[in-house]
Amino acid sequence: MNTSLRASAHVSHKGWYSIDWSIIQKYVTKLRQRIYRAEQQNQQRKVRKLQRLLLRSKANLLLSIRR
Repeated sequence: MNTSLRASAHVSHKGWYSIDWSIIQKYVTKLRQRIYRAEQQNQQRKVRKLQRLLLRSKANLLLSIRR
């Protein structure tokens, strides 16, 4: 199971207060780091794909709503 599925699995069928926020935060942070590293290595295609993944991520949406 990939990380995004694990991060979203902690959300499905559970209430807002039972979400494991540390896993959600860790997933989004790692994805942001991957985007940064790809940008530093001038991998534009990878940057675009990772940014798209971040934008469509349920974990990122949850964190933005939580803030």
